[in-house]
Amino acid sequence: MKAHKFLIIGGDKRQLYLGEYLKRNYYDVKMYGFTEIESNLPVLDDISFKNNINDYDVKVFPLPFTKDGASVNASFSPYYIDIKEVLNGLNEGDIVFGGMIPSSIRKQIIDKRAVCNDYYESHSLQILNSIPTAEGIIKILIESLPITIHSMDCAIVGFGRTGKMTAACLKALNANVTVFARSRENLSQAFSTGCSTRILDSLSYEPVYFDALINTVPHQVIAEKQLKNINSGCLLIEIASSPFGIDFECARGLGFNVVKAPSLPGNVAPKSAGEIIGDTILAQLGSAGIC
Repeated sequence: MKAHKFLIIGGDKRQLYLGEYLKRNYYDVKMYGFTEIESNLPVLDDISFKNNINDYDVKVFPLPFTKDGASVNASFSPYYIDIKEVLNGLNEGDIVFGGMIPSSIRKQIIDKRAVCNDYYESHSLQILNSIPTAEGIIKILIESLPITIHSMDCAIVGFGRTGKMTAACLKALNANVTVFARSRENLSQAFSTGCSTRILDSLSYEPVYFDALINTVPHQVIAEKQLKNINSGCLLIEIASSPFGIDFECARGLGFNVVKAPSLPGNVAPKSAGEIIGDTILAQLGSAGIC
């Protein structure tokens, strides 16, 4: 069986811990895009990367793969890592992993006859990722509000994996949790766990009072109409990805304190988050019979 060689290209602290996880599992691992942070693994400079990219059959990109559609998301690189240039270096049969890979980039990878895997599509990863996300939300609440979470009135918009985990953690700390969702199934699930529930559309016409509102829906659901029904002292926390669920400009114009908190796992628990990604990658390699 072929011994895979991993090249981790760009990312944040999660990818540092991902590399260490793979190394502990006896894989050859090199890093690129990490010259501005200390690493326990070999880090390639720009010249070494360009000269040796073909030596690694597994290329691992970050979550998200890109923030601007043109360069690899790389928090600790002084270099602009051009996506087209990197993908041009792919060989037929290479294995590419990344998180939230745009369809246009996925097509370029497949056109190079490489294997494309989006680890963020793993249901198990999303479930496990919701744990550091929920803990990160609790951290924000503690740091941002002058009250205890115990007896705090919290609203959660959306009841997917992250919404469920967040509700469970807040309930465990004796917060009063209200879930807003459109799906009656989700509302029933929320109610069965002891949460209060409301149809999401009710925010358009029914005044509410909360200490904090956490949005998990990745498209706009909290705009001017909804904001005018929420007390202005409510802390708004946005954890969804772009294009986001809260109208930030309108919210700030109405006097709300808005905390935009993307990539919470990487910010609050990068080691756990990186190991979750590593475990997912090895599981996907194993399920494909190529680990």
